[in-house]
Amino acid sequence: MYSGMITVRVQTPEGQCRVNVSNSSSHRDLYKEISVAMPKIMDKSWTLYSARPASLKVKIKNTSRTKISLSHGQMIYLFFDSGPNVTAESNAEETISESRIAKVEEDQVDLDLWKSSSESIDNKMASARQKSLKDMTPDPWDMDYLKSKGIKYMSFHAYMRKISSGWSKDKFSKLAHQRLSIDKNRSNQLSLKDMPGSITLAQQQFRHVDQIVFENSQIAENYINFWRNSNYQRIGFLYGTYEKIENTDDANTIPLGIRAKIQAIYEPPQKNSTNKVSLEDNPQISKIDSMAKILGLSRIGWILSDLLVEDGTNGTVKNIRNDETHLLSAEETITAASFQLQHPNPCRMSDGYYGSKFVTVVCSGDEHNQISFKGYQVTNQCMDLVSSRVIVPTVDSAGLAYCRESDENMMVPEVYYGKKDEYNNEVKTVGRPMPVEYLLTDMTVAGTKKEEYSWTDKDHYFPMTNRQSIGEHQNLASFCKHLQKYCGDGISQSMLQKNFSKIFSNFNTLAFIYLEEHFPACGPVAVETIVEILANPKPNEKSQAINALISSPDYQTFLELCREAVANYAMPDDLDDDISEAIKRSLLYSI
Repeated sequence: MYSGMITVRVQTPEGQCRVNVSNSSSHRDLYKEISVAMPKIMDKSWTLYSARPASLKVKIKNTSRTKISLSHGQMIYLFFDSGPNVTAESNAEETISESRIAKVEEDQVDLDLWKSSSESIDNKMASARQKSLKDMTPDPWDMDYLKSKGIKYMSFHAYMRKISSGWSKDKFSKLAHQRLSIDKNRSNQLSLKDMPGSITLAQQQFRHVDQIVFENSQIAENYINFWRNSNYQRIGFLYGTYEKIENTDDANTIPLGIRAKIQAIYEPPQKNSTNKVSLEDNPQISKIDSMAKILGLSRIGWILSDLLVEDGTNGTVKNIRNDETHLLSAEETITAASFQLQHPNPCRMSDGYYGSKFVTVVCSGDEHNQISFKGYQVTNQCMDLVSSRVIVPTVDSAGLAYCRESDENMMVPEVYYGKKDEYNNEVKTVGRPMPVEYLLTDMTVAGTKKEEYSWTDKDHYFPMTNRQSIGEHQNLASFCKHLQKYCGDGISQSMLQKNFSKIFSNFNTLAFIYLEEHFPACGPVAVETIVEILANPKPNEKSQAINALISSPDYQTFLELCREAVANYAMPDDLDDDISEAIKRSLLYSI
C-alpha cells in the first residue's frame, strides 16, 4: 500500500480476522495486533505461520528483531500450540484422522433435499390411507414413472432413498468407491483378499447432477466468441452454484434432482489450435478459485469446444460428435474423471465422499449443424478406474479406451462390458478396447426461463482472462475503458458511485482487480470489500460504504492513475501487453 500500511488476513481455529500493520512493523507488533483483533484467543498459546502446513520453515517468530516481510492482502495462519487446530479452511492433509470422515459437511443443496424428501415421504405416508391407488404419488426412483416423463436416470437423492427404503432401511446401504489395482512394489505379502476381482461395467442408474443451466445466454456467447475470432478450440472452468430442482408440474421436473447453474466461465492459461487444447498448470487457477469463493461461487465443472465450420455463409458447423463417432473422447473422459476426483461429493451414506457433482460441458455441432451444448458426467465406476490407473486412451480411435493388464508392477482385475453379438445375445467382452459410452451419464444443458445477471455485465463486455491471442487484453487499458462506459471520459466520481453495482457485478472485472495486486485498491482484500458492499441490502448503508471506499486515499490514487492513463494514451483495443506493462510501471514510479 502506498500509505505504508498493509492489511494482513489471519486464518485461526476461531475464524478469520484482518489486521492493519505498518511495513516497518516487527513480528512482535504483528502478534500484538492479532491479540487485539482476536481477544478470545488471549488465554491460549499460539504461533503464526506464513503457509500451511505448519513447520519451522514457515514459522513467524514472535520477536522484535525481525521486520515483517508480508504483502498486502496476504493470508497467514495461526495455530494453537496445544489443542485442536481445525479451521474452516483446513487442508485435508492437516486434519486427517480417524474421526475426520464423520466431520465431512454436506453441500447445502444436499441438506435441502434431505429435508424436502423427508417431508415428502412423511406427507405421503400420512395421506396414504386417504387416497386410492391411482392417486398415490410415484416413488422418485420408479423407473417406469421416470421413463414416462422422458427421464433416463433417477437422481442421486432418489437412488439413496431407494437403497435405504424398505424394512432393512439403510443397514446395507453404505456407498463406497472400489480399489481396482494393487501396486506390487508396496507390499511383499499379498493375500487373496488383496486380489481385486474382475468387474463388469454396468449402466449407472443415477446421476449426481440432473440439469445444467446457463444463468444467461451472454455467458455462453462470450465463450463461443473465442472460437469465432480464432477458429481455435477453448477450455474453460465453470463457476456457479448447485440448487434443488423444484417439484413442479413441468414435464422436465426431476424428482429430488440437482441443477448446476453456470454463473461465470474462467479460461485458464492454455495452448490452443483448431483440433487440440493443452492446459497449463498455473497458480492463477487457484487464485480464481479463491476469488470465486468470495463471490459465493465454486468451480462446478469444465467446458470444452469442438467446432468446425461447415458453411460460413449460413453459420452452420459440422456434426462431429454423435452416436456414430463419439460423445466424449477417451482422453476427455479420463480428464473428466480426474476433475471429478478432485471435487468429491460429500455423502452421509458413505465414509465421507461418494461420486462428484463436477460436470463436463461440450460445445459442438448438433444434428441440425447448429452450435449446441451437451452435459456429461463420468460414472463412479469410471472414477474408480481412473483413480486406480487402470484405464488409458487408445491411439487408433478417440472414442475407445483400453484397460491395462496386470504386469510386474501392478495387479489389476479383468474389466468387462456387455454388448450384443451377431445373434443379438448379451455377451461380456474384455475392455481392451471398449467404448467410453459405458462410462458416461448425460444431462441437458439449457438456459433459464428468466435470465439473471449475477456476475455478468448485461450492457458492456469486459475482456475475459488470458485472451491475448485474439487481441483481448485484461489490463489497465481495458479497465479504464470499462470505467469510461459508465463514468464518462473523465471518469466522474459521482457517476462511479451511482453505477458502482453495475461496474463491479462482473466476474471478469473482479478477476482483473483480484489478480492485479501492484496497484492500490486492487488485490484480494479489495475484492472482498467490493463484494461486501454489493451484498449490503440496505441502500443508505450501501451508499455510505461506496462513498467511503472511493474516497479513500488508495482509491483516489487508483482513479488518478486511470485518469492519467486516459489523458496520455489512446489505448486502442489491441494495445500490446508489453506496452500496457510499461504504462503501468511509468505510472507507478510517478506516484
